[in-house]
Amino acid sequence: MSVTINEGELIEEHGDIFEELFDADIESWFSADIACCENCYDDFIKAWPLALNANDSEFQCQSIDLRSFYSGSRRIRQCYTEDEFNVLIKLVNCPRCDEVLSGNFWPYELPFKYEVDQLGFEESINEIVELSETTPFLLLSNHFANDTFELLKKVAHSTNSLFIEHSLFRARVANQIEELNFEQFAFPPKKFIQEGRYNHAGQQVLYTASDLETCFREVREVLCYIAEFKLKKEIKKRN
Repeated sequence: MSVTINEGELIEEHGDIFEELFDADIESWFSADIACCENCYDDFIKAWPLALNANDSEFQCQSIDLRSFYSGSRRIRQCYTEDEFNVLIKLVNCPRCDEVLSGNFWPYELPFKYEVDQLGFEESINEIVELSETTPFLLLSNHFANDTFELLKKVAHSTNSLFIEHSLFRARVANQIEELNFEQFAFPPKKFIQEGRYNHAGQQVLYTASDLETCFREVREVLCYIAEFKLKKEIKKRN
């Protein structure tokens, strides 16, 4: 026996209560807020690429579709039919992109020690990227870049010198090397260096891995040559 639902009355009478129950079920089930939905998944991964593999790939296991969420919910399923749920869920927006939830969503908390304003952080990073590409000499005029620079200076002053006893590894894709020699694994020529994770364009930085497996994965597991390094001195000069 089918029952006709008056959507307007249902939303007016239960809208606020439903949203509270939805949040409570999310928290009790996943102990997390919604990180992203189908509408902003690609943007989330672009902004937080390491989330894919952090904490034993926890993020990748957190995807859930609305129908499965309803079936596994404790509070909502006791109060509403699935048809009522499908009406009331239209009131719930993704906290990241503000689109109405549909299809799959990802309950997940970024693994940081301190709370981070996720969207605000992404906006700051995008501002820095734009500055570095257009007017890199103005980078320290950006408040976030300047705050980060000051923090790094404090960390540098409080960090002791360190001698790494174990080997380090650096890979080069095989088809990119014409003649195999050690120079192929040294610092790249300044004219070819672009903006990187730890360097500016033209700044020579040697990226290495602490083990062979990581090194291999860094080049997407293609055929490659890997050089083994051992440092002869400490990696941080004393003041």
